[in-house]
Amino acid sequence: MELPAKEVAAENIKCFRGALEALRFLNLEFLSRTCDCVTKMISVPASELDTNALKLDCLVKAMREQASGGEPDAPLDPSKFNPGLTLPQASQNQIGA
Repeated sequence: MELPAKEVAAENIKCFRGALEALRFLNLEFLSRTCDCVTKMISVPASELDTNALKLDCLVKAMREQASGGEPDAPLDPSKFNPGLTLPQASQNQIGA
């Protein structure tokens, strides 16, 4: 005895939905493990981050001084950082802003 087409389609839809849900979980697990692995590979010690931040501050200061011909407008002390502060007009033109 052959099943009607609607019943076959309904069973197939159930199977495909189950397979799709399983693939979603598999994808989430894969992404989670991959991100964890990459994080471990590229993680940087806090001391190196601090050193890099100081080097970056010095480089930015040098670029601003070169562009404006004077002292930078923004303080280099991170505790005094003002996210609303903009670069001098000469610097903005040079970086393409």
